[in-house]
This record gives sequence, C-alpha cells and structure tokens, in this order.
Amino acid sequence: MTEEECKWVVSVETDVDDEYYIQLPEDLLEKTGWTENDELEWIENGDSSFTLRKVKFDPYENEMIAAGYEMIGNEWVLSK
Repeated sequence: MTEEECKWVVSVETDVDDEYYIQLPEDLLEKTGWTENDELEWIENGDSSFTLRKVKFDPYENEMIAAGYEMIGNEWVLSK
C-alpha cells in the first residue's frame, strides 16, 4: 500500500425496507473529497473486499450531462 492509499472497514447494514447500504466515515469523505451525489465504482478485490473509486468524467462528458444528455450504450441520448 502506498502512502496515498488508505483502508477503511465498514459494515453492510439494512434499512427498514431490507435494502442494503454502507455508511462512509466522515474522515474517508474528507480525505477523498467525495460528496453525497458522487458516483462510485465498486471493484471486487477477490478476497471478499472491494475498492471504491470515484467515477471521473472528462470535460466533454460533464458538458453533455449538464445539457441533459445521458450515455446509453455507446451514444448520447437526450434525457426526457
């Protein structure tokens, strides 16, 4: 593990509708700069653990999303 990498262990919990979720610790959010609406990619490590990474869009993608488009397959489609 490099100096930039950190590990956190969190528990999977269920809500009143039996939906699963995890609560990300405040210190993790502060270190990563993640916010509530960020999209995270789950990467299975093969040892019953996962790595989370923020999905980063290039500037063109950000402009398309801001204009109301979404990527479906390999093409941009105007959201309704």
